[in-house]
Amino acid sequence: MNSASNVALKNALRPLEPYLELTGTNEVIVNRENEVVLETASGWEFVPDKNITKEMFLSVGRILANRAGTDFDAHPYLGAELPDGHRLHLCMGTTVESGLCAAIRLKRSRKLTIDNFLTEKSFAPKPEMSFDFDDIPNSLKRLVLEKRNILISGATSSGKTNLLNVLLKYVPKTDRFLTMEDVRELDTSHLLNTVHFVLPDNGAETEITQNDVIDAMMRLRPDRIACGELRSRNTWTLLSLLNNGHGGCMTTIHAGSPLHAISKVVTNAMTGDKCVDKDVMEKIVRDCLDCVIQIKVSEGERYISDIALRGRDY
Repeated sequence: MNSASNVALKNALRPLEPYLELTGTNEVIVNRENEVVLETASGWEFVPDKNITKEMFLSVGRILANRAGTDFDAHPYLGAELPDGHRLHLCMGTTVESGLCAAIRLKRSRKLTIDNFLTEKSFAPKPEMSFDFDDIPNSLKRLVLEKRNILISGATSSGKTNLLNVLLKYVPKTDRFLTMEDVRELDTSHLLNTVHFVLPDNGAETEITQNDVIDAMMRLRPDRIACGELRSRNTWTLLSLLNNGHGGCMTTIHAGSPLHAISKVVTNAMTGDKCVDKDVMEKIVRDCLDCVIQIKVSEGERYISDIALRGRDY
């Protein structure tokens, strides 16, 4: 990206700068002109702001789409990374009643640990679980070191990627690690041998698909791989990789419980390959996934609510 584009983007984002620099805010939401909604630990905070306009976001969308080689006016839906690593999803046009909807997930440099996800709320709904609760951090660390395939499940903005980044810290620095995301969020800074594939979800027409990337990963000699999120377009290819004996995969999915997560993986995979019988597909999914970690968010607090292990809980 050239300096002129950087300056133009900075100028276009200027009305948002005060909100992007706030501490204690997880997400900056815009549902319509002249108003900002902030997600804080105490809930949603509504801030009137006459500087937040459609024209401002139209400029941002055009600049970011131009960088990706797309026409924002023709396809006014965009997912992209902003300066400082913030993640923007922007929708405009006639399909949005207000003409504008945007969500910016703020990137923070917090040094999270497993303990940040273990609170008094953790596991309350299922105290009889078979997972060893006496030493959760080391139990999860062992699963990573043993190259188990781990799925992190949770709702939008529940902290799935944050927890995945915590688990990545347990990966030995000598392992060759490959990642695939639509926006760069995974932190592998402690690893020496890494490759990152980024396929933006910005409406760009490209000959390279997520399935192409996963196929390529297997020929690039990975010790481990991480996929930012399981979607219907990449699930079957990833399962095929795991079904061939590859371990050490970590990924996330939107679901409300471990069993719901497994069911959603099956549904995604069936969308990708309808030739496989559903019962067979369910067995493949259960055999491939060693552990499902469920995250929930309540009153601004994100916590692990469930840990399910293959052969014991599903």
